[in-house]
Amino acid sequence: FTLLISTHSRFELLSEQLSYYSASPMISTIVVTWHNMNIKAPPDARVNGTYIRFESPTTDSLNNRFQPLAYITTEAVFILDDIKLHLQDMHNMFAAWKENKQNLVGASPRWVDGGSSEPGSGGRASAPHNLAYLTQSEASPDKYEGYSLMLTRTMMMHRDYLHLYTHFDQLRSLILSIVAAEFNCEDIGMNFVVNAARSSANPPGADAAPLFVRPLHRIGDFGKMGDTGLHQKKSHTTARTDCLNQMNRAF
Repeated sequence: FTLLISTHSRFELLSEQLSYYSASPMISTIVVTWHNMNIKAPPDARVNGTYIRFESPTTDSLNNRFQPLAYITTEAVFILDDIKLHLQDMHNMFAAWKENKQNLVGASPRWVDGGSSEPGSGGRASAPHNLAYLTQSEASPDKYEGYSLMLTRTMMMHRDYLHLYTHFDQLRSLILSIVAAEFNCEDIGMNFVVNAARSSANPPGADAAPLFVRPLHRIGDFGKMGDTGLHQKKSHTTARTDCLNQMNRAF
């Protein structure tokens, strides 16, 4: 599979990531999206025999994480943030994805609070435009039946969804504009796009949800090497709730 990671200015972190993930025999190519418009990206290279490709988009947008690049030649793409995922867990997710190629597969689920809900509704909101993004669920299982979203902290998917996200006919401009304005929420947008595609391509009741693969090892975080990540911003959860509601109304 192809590994997609992004960087702006935390170059020590990037060096650690490339050294660590290039040791996987399952990764054919690592594509680094270079978001820094003021510093030229390094030349393409090889690390531990793995090909490293640097992609320099013309604008600094999180939408660039999902560029359907011509040199992504594998069916599977694995998108990671600053996560240090044990290679065995990464390979397990790849094995799970090969049996469920139409689904998003990952190890970082998130929940949605639907606001007011009727008893027995599983937390589904009676007012669908008043959702709240949650980083964890502490409610009883009766209220929250599973998770709603899979994050790009650890997400494997079919490369076709890169094209669908970028060229989604009627809603593409809405998703891309929300992500560009907020500099956030590209993973929420991908969840909506994939769910809509799965729902339209399969009979009613077919499973369109992302799949959670429980890691066997503790998930580390290269991002602890610095404090400039997007999740560090105080407005992060508020922005994601706003994105969630905008996209939910559209879809």
